[in-house]
Amino acid sequence: PAGTYYLPVPNVGFGQGGGAYTIEVSAAVCGNLPPANDLCSNVTPENLSVGGTLTFTGDNTNATFAGDSEPGTLLDQYPFPNTWHAFTTTDCADVTVSYCATDSGWSNVWKLLTRNCPADTLISPETSDTTTCVNGNWTFRFNTLPAGTYYLPVPNVGFGQGGGAYSIAVTAVQCIGTGIAQEAGQDDWSIFPNPGSGTITLMPERSLGAAEVELIDMTGRTVYRETVMLHAGVGLLLPLSTHAVPGTYLLAVIRPEGRSFQRLILR
Repeated sequence: PAGTYYLPVPNVGFGQGGGAYTIEVSAAVCGNLPPANDLCSNVTPENLSVGGTLTFTGDNTNATFAGDSEPGTLLDQYPFPNTWHAFTTTDCADVTVSYCATDSGWSNVWKLLTRNCPADTLISPETSDTTTCVNGNWTFRFNTLPAGTYYLPVPNVGFGQGGGAYSIAVTAVQCIGTGIAQEAGQDDWSIFPNPGSGTITLMPERSLGAAEVELIDMTGRTVYRETVMLHAGVGLLLPLSTHAVPGTYLLAVIRPEGRSFQRLILR
């Protein structure tokens, strides 16, 4: 690392060294330095206008995990090394993230955004697929994102599932829906027990009407979905353990007015 170093030159004597000498010291840039965007705090957000596309390129071979997320979050539960990119919108936008221009084989990527650095509250996509890209890579879409700054982590999962050089396209179009994307804890509902096993209860504090309830795993995959009516003070029983293995998930409530998330741990 950068710093001051001292080199001793001994006079051993006995014909083994001593007297006049010349020593050459050379330096080269370390080959394994973390990339400049290894920390989200080092990233400068780029402006993403409605109708525009940003291309994020990089190489996360030497990325690290330290400083990427708050304790207890999904990224903290699965501490892959990440590089970061960020974009800022000034209008409501439907945003699509595509790995089509990245070499095939990136089968495991973070399908999420966050508005926090380090990552805390996570935003999951409405849709994701591996059919849009001809090479089988991921494409995912976030609907009705309000104006603001969003951070995108790019994981180096390893094990042949992703890592190295990449190119990601981020495209914004005008919001199709009328709602506002909401972050965890901003809606009037709770879940218990949490952590829990077996049946989980979703309790609305006010009448929310018709909604979709989704359970989303850490890869962004929806493992459970149900259409429900949510009434004030009436608990909704969700048999989640029959649809998901123990682990950390996001429980999403999706309504025409927007969507909200809460972290759920299944035992």
